[in-house]
Amino acid sequence: MHMKEIQIIMDQNSVIIGSDITGAVTVNYNGRFDGIQVNTYVTGTSDQVFFTNVDGKTTSLLTRLYMSKDSIGDKKSFRFTARVEKILYKEARIRFRAAIIQEHKEIVSDTVFMSLNDNLR
Repeated sequence: MHMKEIQIIMDQNSVIIGSDITGAVTVNYNGRFDGIQVNTYVTGTSDQVFFTNVDGKTTSLLTRLYMSKDSIGDKKSFRFTARVEKILYKEARIRFRAAIIQEHKEIVSDTVFMSLNDNLR
């Protein structure tokens, strides 16, 4: 089985507004890179996702998380926690996209979409 060069995996299948959304990014890329960028987007709305924790350290980042290669280290992976406080459009989906960045250019990426928990529709 071929391993993806970058993979984003979410712990939940759906999002509950106001609850933690947890996931991990794993890098299997052997070439040069400066870092990993994780972007979020809530479809059909201007609502936003906040990153609250990266590898056990509290953070407060809006929609975009960047981890330098040095901060990732030899483990080539990191965990994150995010949160969305409101979504007005009940059919919205949340996109998490992780990309390997080298010299301001994207090398490769992986994307995951999450829907709202069915109890909220």
